[in-house]
Amino acid sequence: MDQLLFEQNPNPMLIYDLETLRILKVNAVFSRKYKYSSEEIEERGLTIIQIRPEEDIPKFRESLYHLERTGIKEVGVFRHQSKTGNIFYVSLTSQDITFEGRKARLVVCHDITRQVEAEKKSTSALEELQHHIENSPLASVKWDHEFQIMEWSGTAEKISGYSAAEVIGKDLFSIDFFNSAESGQIKKNIESLVSGKADNNQFETRVQHKNGDQIYIKVHSSALSDEDGDLHSVLTLIEDVTEQKKSEIKYQRLFENANDGILILKDGLFVDCNKQAEKLFRASKPEILGKSPDYFSPGKQPDGSCSATEVSKRIDRALKTGSHLFEWQHQNTRDDLIDVEVSLNKIAFPDGEYLQAIIRDVTNKKRTQAELKKNEELFRNLFLKSPAALVMVDADDRIQLINESFENMFGYSLGEVKGKNIDKLVVPEGEAAHFPKIKTRSYVDQDFQIEGKRVTKCGTTKHVLIAGMPVYIDGKPVAGLGMYLDITAHKESERELKKSLEEKQVLLEEVHHRVKNNLAVVSGLLEMQTMHVGDERLTRYIQNSQLRIQSMALVHEMLYKSSTLSEIKFQNYVGKLVSVISNVLEPGVKNIAIEIDVDNFVLNVNQAIPCALVISELLTNAYEYAFEGREEGKVVIDIVENGDMIDVSVKDNGVGLPNDFKQKKEKSLGINLMENLCLQLETNIGVESGEWGTRFFFTFKRTNKPGSSSLNRI
Repeated sequence: MDQLLFEQNPNPMLIYDLETLRILKVNAVFSRKYKYSSEEIEERGLTIIQIRPEEDIPKFRESLYHLERTGIKEVGVFRHQSKTGNIFYVSLTSQDITFEGRKARLVVCHDITRQVEAEKKSTSALEELQHHIENSPLASVKWDHEFQIMEWSGTAEKISGYSAAEVIGKDLFSIDFFNSAESGQIKKNIESLVSGKADNNQFETRVQHKNGDQIYIKVHSSALSDEDGDLHSVLTLIEDVTEQKKSEIKYQRLFENANDGILILKDGLFVDCNKQAEKLFRASKPEILGKSPDYFSPGKQPDGSCSATEVSKRIDRALKTGSHLFEWQHQNTRDDLIDVEVSLNKIAFPDGEYLQAIIRDVTNKKRTQAELKKNEELFRNLFLKSPAALVMVDADDRIQLINESFENMFGYSLGEVKGKNIDKLVVPEGEAAHFPKIKTRSYVDQDFQIEGKRVTKCGTTKHVLIAGMPVYIDGKPVAGLGMYLDITAHKESERELKKSLEEKQVLLEEVHHRVKNNLAVVSGLLEMQTMHVGDERLTRYIQNSQLRIQSMALVHEMLYKSSTLSEIKFQNYVGKLVSVISNVLEPGVKNIAIEIDVDNFVLNVNQAIPCALVISELLTNAYEYAFEGREEGKVVIDIVENGDMIDVSVKDNGVGLPNDFKQKKEKSLGINLMENLCLQLETNIGVESGEWGTRFFFTFKRTNKPGSSSLNRI
């Protein structure tokens, strides 16, 4: 035995003979506490029985018998008495030793008088504690070594749905509360207390409420032993953590389904990660856990720093400050480089400090930023080097930037105009109100292109083509871009050209007017000639020629009144042509009706004249030959526009063509004339005849046919 430890121990210590129970040795603390000196103990042969109150000696002798029979060491709480009669409570711990050749026992006496007396005085406190236990959010359940339920608190009733009357005295696992899918693991945890392998334990499990609901509980169990060290009961405190567990499950789902990679670090190594982190690194969870962040990083970062060194610095900073946000470059298992934004956040747990790493892939963002920067540089170069004068203004039309062409056109430098209102600077008086403003709603998401006048620094007025484009974000004006093209020379050329066109317009109108007048003179001469010709046949020939001339004169009359001078409205023309022919040829003894159905379209003059002459010939022939021997008849003129094709039909209900029409056709001037006119229209004329009458028809494609009056001249 270590003599020094024995003497200097702060608690009373003694050694006694196991056979005689005589005290063989005590330390100084024992002598002071029990008031016996070492010499006095030896002289009196003091035993361990004599240091107890007389009323406790019978019970102690019974316990000695039990100790000798079972061999269990003397442990527990006892009352001792000093030489002066002072009684106090002690807790004994002992160890068998050999002392001076004897079987002896070393005993350490711990004075717990204050604790015991405090316990005696706390009976009311215990009752209050029991009240708190009954009404505590923690359910209190006590059961013995055979799993028989001894106590069942009110909170236990609330958590489980079972009353105390339903469960007291029953086996713990005979009620459905613990008879869940995890009952095997629950029983295993509890048996460790019964077997003495553990004094207490704590675990979480899932149980079943009386109504069938699954609930999560946290169990805190402690084994309670009697004075002999035998298990008396197990006190179990049960905490309902269902809501907490649901939150954990919800967090776990968020953790697993987050769009960002989330990893947990402990001591610089990954200890957990979500699925997005697996995708990011292109590695499975087992391949990631246990690795350092620099394992999934290139040797050097884009700034040239060593990844391994930087990882340590970043982790240390996050642990010191609580959080750290930075950009990083990772490398996955396929050696692809990934630009990321990392947020490190410190999390404290009972077993130490952890770091949560939220990793967001910003590769596309970086690429977009680089492309944006490139586009900005491109825009800047295009803006500054553009041959057109460009100006950028803010929402209040104040100049922010101009290019070199603007300086050359207006004579201002950027320093002279920056911050000034563009309208007040270059817009002459009277024109500012005609241009839209950025802040007006009509200008939102629209650009404009107008002509106007602008004043240079030296006071010169320029004709300019102005183009503008507003920039609106979320419906609010932020900027505008204006472009100016100097069209002063162009406007002068345009003025000269307009003057020339006006002169040619007048000249062309005069030509049409004179042609119409000349044709009218010729028609009048022919009319006078018929008055002096007695031959009816010759008169008819002269009238036919007169009608042909009037057909052409009518075209020139309509062109003279037209705004285009190259196209006529064919519907109006045919109506007037029929009226002229009817007035000349209408026989007084016959009633011939003319029915006109013409679509409303325009024809180029070089197609209108041949088409009109053919119709004139057909109508003239109808008057002359179709109704011989009849007092009335009908002629139908039908002209239909079908896309680019024009269908013409002239039909009468007369006597029909004679049998020798083919022979007469070859000698007929009118028929030959119509065929030649149809060749000009690039078509052929067709004919149908019978007892019902006669129909001539042809179809031609409408074109802007070249000619002296065409828009597209050869």
